[in-house]
Amino acid sequence: MDNAHHLQGKLKALKLGGMLDSLELRLGQAQQSHLGFVEFLEMLLEDELQRRANKSLVMRVARARFEEVKTFEGFDFAFNPKSRIR
Repeated sequence: MDNAHHLQGKLKALKLGGMLDSLELRLGQAQQSHLGFVEFLEMLLEDELQRRANKSLVMRVARARFEEVKTFEGFDFAFNPKSRIR
C-alpha cells in the first residue's frame, strides 16, 4: 500500500476527493477480487462522480433556501383539494 501514499498526494493535487476517500477500500476490493486495472479505475471514477453529484445536490438544495425539506415519502398523496366538498 506504499504506492497508495504516492497516489494520495496526486489525487489531492487534482482535487479528486471522491477517489481519495475510497482509495484504500477500492484497493482492498481490487486485490480480493483480482480486478484488472480498468475495472479498478472505473470504480474509483464512479466514486468521484457520485461524490460530485451528491455535493452538487446539497449545494442546490442549500441555495434554494427551502423553508422545509419535503420528501416523497412524507407527501400525502391521498389529499386532493379539488375533491373537497364546499
